[in-house]
Amino acid sequence: MKKHYLFLAKPTSLLQDAQTEALAIGLEELYVIQEIHQERWLIGGVTTTPLPHRLEHLELSSHDCSVDWEKQSALFSPYYSEGKIRIPLSEFSNCEAILELHTGSGFGDMSHPTTRLTLQAMARLCADKHVVDIGCGNGILSLAARLMGSSYVNGIDIDPEALIHANQNKHLSNIENVDFSLIPAPELLTSTCLLALMNMTFLEQKTAWNSLSSLQKHIETLVVSGILIEQKEKYLDWAEQNKWQLIFESQEDVWACFILKNTLIEFSS
Repeated sequence: MKKHYLFLAKPTSLLQDAQTEALAIGLEELYVIQEIHQERWLIGGVTTTPLPHRLEHLELSSHDCSVDWEKQSALFSPYYSEGKIRIPLSEFSNCEAILELHTGSGFGDMSHPTTRLTLQAMARLCADKHVVDIGCGNGILSLAARLMGSSYVNGIDIDPEALIHANQNKHLSNIENVDFSLIPAPELLTSTCLLALMNMTFLEQKTAWNSLSSLQKHIETLVVSGILIEQKEKYLDWAEQNKWQLIFESQEDVWACFILKNTLIEFSS
C-alpha cells in the first residue's frame, strides 16, 4: 500500500536539492507547498518504498497510509467547493467552460502556481491541435486543453492510480477525444505539429523526455513549467541542447513557465 509522506525542506537546503532528494527516495505524485508566513517549504507525495534512516535535505513532518484528499483540497485548492474542484477556465483563457474535478491522487488541484502558469501559456496554442500531456496526473491540463479547442488529447503518466483518477475526471465532465495511458497513443505517432505539455520538475522532465524518443520528432511546440526561477539558465541550456527555442516565458512566485519551439525539424504551417 502506498503511504503518504509530508516533509519539510531543511532551512539550510535549496528547494531544488530537497525535491531531488524526494524523487531519489521514491516519492511519487510530488507536490510542493510554500508556507509564506513561516518561510518554509513542504514537499509531499506517496511511495511504497521504506524511507532511508538519514535524509540530507528533508525532515519528516507527517505520514499516513490513507490520505484524506478532500481535506487536502479543501485546505489548499482555491477552487474547492462542495466536494469538487471547479475551475472557471475563463480566468486563464477565452474558454467559458467550468472544468470539474474529483479530489484525489494525481497532481493538479490548482493549489500550485505552476498549474496556473501552464493553463495561461497553453490557452493561446490549443485550438485544433493534437496535444500530449506528459505526466498528466489527475488530467487537469489534458481536459482543459480539450475544452480550449484541441482536436485530440493524450495524457500519459507512469502512475496507474493517477490514470484512474484522470479517467474519472474525464467522465465527470463528459469530455470526449481525450485518452489517458501509460504509453503514447498510436494517434500521436501519425500526427505532426504536436503540442506537448510538461508540468513537472526539471529532473522529471529530463527523464520523461529521454524515454519518449518515438514522440520527439512529432512535437512542434512545448509548454513547460515546474521549473524554479533559480534553475532557469540551467534549464534553458538543456533546452538548447534539445534544439528548443524559447519564444515566451512567464513567472509566478519562484516558478517559471516557458513556451519552446522545436527547431530541429521543419514543420508545415
